[in-house]
Amino acid sequence: MKKYISVLFIIIVLIVFINFNNSKDILIITDEGSINNFRINSTNYNDEVIVKDIINILRKYNTEKTKNPFPMKTDEIEFEIDYMDNNNSIHIVLGKTNIVYGSGNKNFYKILNGEEMYLEIEKYLNEM
Repeated sequence: MKKYISVLFIIIVLIVFINFNNSKDILIITDEGSINNFRINSTNYNDEVIVKDIINILRKYNTEKTKNPFPMKTDEIEFEIDYMDNNNSIHIVLGKTNIVYGSGNKNFYKILNGEEMYLEIEKYLNEM
């Protein structure tokens, strides 16, 4: 009986630990100095001021781990943002589903307040 209680206790501790790790909010961008290529949809942004402004918008938003949302319909996507961070390609999809993921990475992160981020980026680009 003690053995079963010990095993049950270990399982409960593992479940709590896994849920705690998966529920942490993670910033979309943590180090703006490492970004060397920035693209929204098919437009590359090389102007340092524009890139810095968009990065500052992205830095305000957090993510949380989520399940794989693919396949996604193209009419559900409003913006696609790609950037390179320390030789890692990062993708942001905004629209019906708002996520961040890395190339070759099986982890997907839901953007908290993704609709708000989309509107803020759209407003900034329209004012340029």
